[in-house]
Amino acid sequence: MTLYYFGEMTCEEISKFLVVSANTIFYKMCSSFIETLSDFVAFKVLVQL
Repeated sequence: MTLYYFGEMTCEEISKFLVVSANTIFYKMCSSFIETLSDFVAFKVLVQL
């Protein structure tokens, strides 16, 4: 996520840098986004209690 947001690298650039497939990077990015989103929703619900 850091390379994507702060390094402004594409999935293809990150995959070349880390020597893994672009699909792996895409999968990890999606998983991280979903996890972050669910944490945010859980936090928002907790704050409203």
